[in-house]
Amino acid sequence: LFLRSSRNAAKIDPGFDTDHVAVMLVSPGQQGYDPDHAQQFFQAVAARVGVMPGVRSVSWAVNLPLFGALSRSVFIEGHEQDKQMAGILTLANAVDVGYFETTGIALVQGRAFTEADRAGSVPVAVINDTMARRFWPNENPIGKRFRFYTEPAYREVVGVARTVKYVTLGEAPQSNAYFPLRQSQNDAMVLYVRA
Repeated sequence: LFLRSSRNAAKIDPGFDTDHVAVMLVSPGQQGYDPDHAQQFFQAVAARVGVMPGVRSVSWAVNLPLFGALSRSVFIEGHEQDKQMAGILTLANAVDVGYFETTGIALVQGRAFTEADRAGSVPVAVINDTMARRFWPNENPIGKRFRFYTEPAYREVVGVARTVKYVTLGEAPQSNAYFPLRQSQNDAMVLYVRA
């Protein structure tokens, strides 16, 4: 039974490309880096690793693949008083430029994050297609806005990504919102390298 279950699990498509991808958890905050220096560290590492022979792309994210994920309460603009739509827990992941290319997660609409999506710029997000269907059924989600519970400003949806497996291979499709690493502060990140 165990071997059969393992074989069946290996056949499940996680929604991202696992071939030739390495991940490593790094926590400069534990070494005494303040948030600004941690951000500089992340950018410097990505730049140096990105030019190594054999490396095709590199990026950072808060979450490890299939290792659990951060959930945050989401409030949809114009529906804050609607109990069906307000404060719904949604998976969230801060990711850097190149994340979707590096992980092989397909964008089905809109754009990925760019260098311009940084602190001081308009807060943006890429959502998955499950979140798009849940919050904006039969509507184009590009340009729609939502905010996380801890944030006063609304984020504008600029892209829609394919729904993948976030916590376990057997999970039902879950809503997920990605937001730019450069618009948040994190002192522990996961380095993704595609060789």
